Formats: sequence, C-alpha cells, structure tokens
Amino acid sequence: MKIANMKIRLDPEYRWAAFWAAVCSIVSSIPYLLAWSVTWGTGVYFVGLLHYPDDAYVYMSWMRQAAEGSILLDNMFTTDPHPGRFFNLLFLVLGWFARATGLSVLAVFHISRVAFGICFLITTYALLRTLVHPLPARKVGYLLVCFSSGVGWLFARRVPNSPIDLWQTEAVSFLCVYQNPLFLAALTAMLLTFLFAFKGMESGKLRWWIAAGVSTGLLANFHSYDVIQLLGTLTCYLILRWFALKKPAPAELLGLAVVAVFSVPGVAYQLWLYQTDPVFRARALVPTGSAHPIYVLLGYGFLVPLSVLGAVAMSRQADASEQNTLRFLVAWSVIPILLSYIPVSFQRKILMGAHIPISMLAGVGVEYIRGKSRLRTATAAWLAVLLTCPTNLRWMQQAVLNIQNNQTESGQRVFLTPQEMEALRWLNKNWRGSNLLAMPLVGVSGYAPALAGCKVYAGHWGETPDFAQRLRATRRFYMPWTSNEWRLDLLSRARIRFVFVGPAEKALIRSTAGHAEFRPPPFLKPVFRAGSGDSEVAVYQFNGIPKD
Repeated sequence: MKIANMKIRLDPEYRWAAFWAAVCSIVSSIPYLLAWSVTWGTGVYFVGLLHYPDDAYVYMSWMRQAAEGSILLDNMFTTDPHPGRFFNLLFLVLGWFARATGLSVLAVFHISRVAFGICFLITTYALLRTLVHPLPARKVGYLLVCFSSGVGWLFARRVPNSPIDLWQTEAVSFLCVYQNPLFLAALTAMLLTFLFAFKGMESGKLRWWIAAGVSTGLLANFHSYDVIQLLGTLTCYLILRWFALKKPAPAELLGLAVVAVFSVPGVAYQLWLYQTDPVFRARALVPTGSAHPIYVLLGYGFLVPLSVLGAVAMSRQADASEQNTLRFLVAWSVIPILLSYIPVSFQRKILMGAHIPISMLAGVGVEYIRGKSRLRTATAAWLAVLLTCPTNLRWMQQAVLNIQNNQTESGQRVFLTPQEMEALRWLNKNWRGSNLLAMPLVGVSGYAPALAGCKVYAGHWGETPDFAQRLRATRRFYMPWTSNEWRLDLLSRARIRFVFVGPAEKALIRSTAGHAEFRPPPFLKPVFRAGSGDSEVAVYQFNGIPKD
C-alpha cells in the first residue's frame, strides 16, 4: 500500500478537502447561530446545545474545573463523597485554553467543536489519499464522510428501536461535527493511529509505530472505549494481511505490540478508577446498549449496498495495494459493528468511526456506477450525497422545532430565563462548590455544575448514581404534601446546602397540586429572589436542623 506524503501540503486536493471541511462545519453551526440570534439582547440564556445538552455540560463542568486550576476532576453531578481522581487530558487542555483566553467554557466548547471537526475531516482525507488511489472515488468517499447518513428519515424516532442515524451521535460523522468535540478529537486520534501504522508498515521503521502508539495512548486517556475497536481493527487487518503473505511479519507484530503497550497506562488508569471510586464505577456501569443490527444497517442506509459494491469492485483489482486497502476497509467496517455487541455496559460507544470506512467503500461503489453509466464525476458525487443526507437535514429541522418549543428530544430546555441565570450567577459568585437541589432535565440542575460551580443531587442520567431514584426523590421533595421530616432527612443525607425553586419546580407543583406555590419548611431560609409570579426564582439555604 503506497503511502502519500504524510505532510499535508497546500496542494489543490487538500485545499479542496479543507473547503468542504469548512462547509461542513459552517452548515453544522447554522442552528446554533439561529438560536443565539433569537435570544440576542433579551436576557434569555441559550444553553448552547439543541440536542443532548446533558453530556455537553458534563464536559463543560470538567473544563471549568481545569480553568480554575484543578488537575484531578470531580463528578459535579452528585453530592456523594468521592475521591475526585478523574484525569482527562483533553478537557484539561480545553480548560486551560478557557483560562488563558478568558472565554466561557461554552464558547470554548464550540470553538473546539469546529476546530476538531476540521482536523478530523482533513485527517480523514489524508487517510483516504493513503488508501484510495482513484481521485474521483476518494473525493466521493470524502463527501460521503462529511454529509451522509442513513434512512432514519423514513422512520419515527424511537430510541433504541429506530435507525441509529436518528439518535446515536457517534454513529454518523456529520452528527459528530454538529454536536460533539470529544468524539471528533477521538476520531482524529484514531485516524492518526491508522496513518502512522501504515507508514510503519511501508517503511519498516519503528518510529512510525511509536507515533501510532502515542496517538493511541492519548486516545486511551480521553476516550478509552475506542481503543477496543482500534486494536481490534488493526489486529484483524494484520491477520488478513499475513494470510495473504502466507506468513506473519515480525516487524508488524512488534509494531502492533508497541501500539497496544502505549494504550496500557490509560486503560489501566480507567480500571483503577473503576476499582477504587464507587461513583466512577456506577457511572461506568450505566448501560448504553446497542441497537438491533437491522437498525444499525438502516442507520447507514444506502451506504451499505454502495459499500458492498465498492468492495466487490476492489476485489476484482489485481493490484496488491488495492487488495490491502480492501482488507483494511472491510476490517474497519465490520469489527466495530461486531464489537458493539460484546457484553459490556458501553456497547454502542464502540461503534464510533464505522461510518468512515463504510463511506470510503461507498465512494468506490459510486465511482464504479459512474463508470458504467458514464455520468460526470460531480453529478455522481452529488447524487450520492443527496441520496444519503436527508436524515442529517431532519436533525436540522428538529433543531428549529426544539428552538420553538424550548425543549430537546430528551427533555432538557434550550433556553433558561433571565431570573434563573441571575440566581445561578449569584450562586457562582458567592457559593461555588456548594451542594444544590434543583430539578434535573426540565430544570437547571444539569447546567448548574458548569454555570454556577455547584454540585447537584441529581443532574445527569449517567453521571448521577441511581439517577432514576434521585429524580423521584427530587420530585417528591417539592410536593406540597411531603412531610418536613422526610425533606429534612433528604437534605441532611445528601449534604444539600441550597434549594432552588424556579419555573420548572413550580410547574411540577402546579401539575399535581393545582397551584405553583412552594411553601418552604422552617429549616430553609430564603437567601435570594429574582422576578415575580411564575417567573420568580428563589434560592433557600439549609443550615441543618434548627435549634429550639
């Protein structure tokens, strides 16, 4: 397999790839710009996300801690005592960037989303240039990586019983660019590992395998799930390659061992945390199961038959380099899907990245069809994109609906009121680090760790241990008929210092009691108020059992 120059030059191909990477990033940013535009100057706070803000605010809570000087990070979505030993180099660096620039963690989140998105896509093209020699095929493959999805747009969204391109961000490259800088950084590290590994196989020089190992070691620290599919893909590919050569290659076996060794510290650290930190262990055991295989295949849609056609077309080539490319792309397409069904709690997370080789093979398939039909290359490419992008357009449409309804698909709000933000800023200024009780999902609990620096009793479905139980307890706390003895016990056990009462809490009370008034028990002292009526926000302080 002939490797292109690893240095990305400003030649016409990379200028073309950079242009479409920029277009992809701009298109993915349009819904956010729309949301910011409708709230500009109103005092209403756009939380910065239109789908799944809960995970993004976990990342931002880590960035905030790093910006404030922490190296080892706390889980701010629980008031349970825990050692706070979490180390994530990616979010440390992003937090340090926020501190150095004075930017908010939300601004850094989106800057990193765009920056990592462009890095990911240009690195994708570098790998394509390494693997796919016909220029039209690799250009089509690249556009499919940028913009394609499956046939989820034909289905109702029902998690997990619908095509994965409707709900699983890491399954589709465009959705990663649209939503998640962590996934983009991880994908970039994976692609660099493959690029360096191929350079090591071509040159026979160990330093390239060491570079691949360094990339894998970083990946093992900040998104360790991906090491499983990365090593699985490389191992499968090398076995197929050795069968073709009719013997193993000791240098490649050594290189694979080097990559695996570099991943050990990150993986071992995660295992140590799992053994020693009960809060981390509870988080790791939250199930994120894979969809039924039919929904995985539908999530890739027309890319699947196009990739099969591309694989068949490549298999008919006599060139040894083409055969090596085929082995690798097939291994990379199949292994993540198979590994996403191993019996671990984080099953579906292993699927991330499979969209890339499937799109690359689909590009070869489109070029094969073009050659038979005599279509122009540009016409074939854009027909393929138009055929495969509708689900991504549906996400854009859903974003507009979420803005209008002030609610994401998973129930969180898109906008916070000026009074809520005033209360969170007050907590941030005077009581950061304190424990807070507030409504999760529709309330501010999921945002308070990043915006106010407070730990919350229940804030995130995965980060909060026993989240469902704590959600029920939070709802019960605000009910008018709940006894003060029960409330006192909850506040004491959970080490709560402040209780937040705002629109979400009042809406809960009204839905069951017919009125929106929260009657505080005698052991809660009002310390902050803003607004009036239904928009009023109050913060109460709990100082323990009152003395007679």
